[in-house]
This record gives sequence, C-alpha cells and structure tokens, in this order.
Amino acid sequence: MIKNASFPVGKKALAIVERYLRDARPKLLGKVTGNPVLFVNRRGAPLSRVGVWKILSAYGRLAGLRMALTPHMLRHSFCHAFA
Repeated sequence: MIKNASFPVGKKALAIVERYLRDARPKLLGKVTGNPVLFVNRRGAPLSRVGVWKILSAYGRLAGLRMALTPHMLRHSFCHAFA
C-alpha cells in the first residue's frame, strides 16, 4: 500500500530532486513509460525498500560509520528534527 505524506522540503533539496527528474530519471527509465513513481532503480522499476536500504548501507560504509545506516534510522532522525 502506498501512503502519501507531506513534509517540509528545502530549496536545495527541491533543486536536487528537479535535477534528478530532468537528468537522471529519464536515463534510469530508458524505454519504460508510464511509471508514476518518483524514484526508480536501474531497470526503471520502482525503487524498493530493500534497494533504499542497500544504497543507504553503502553510503554509510563510505562515510566510515561504525554502525549500519538504515532507512528507519533516517526516518527516526527526520521525525525528531521536525517534531
């Protein structure tokens, strides 16, 4: 089930999403058409929760974090920042 949520987005983040929509997303979609999902994987399919976890985990390791970076940690941090 897909849930819609509203949250504040800064100008810099909005500019990055706009650049993704203009430059990266069309390349990821390739010949796939009609996909309304914002974030897609390399095959043009919706980015799964496991895909997000793998991306975050890889960036956490690159950043030298001693503990695993997970979507839940990011969500928890975001919720506390805007509570």
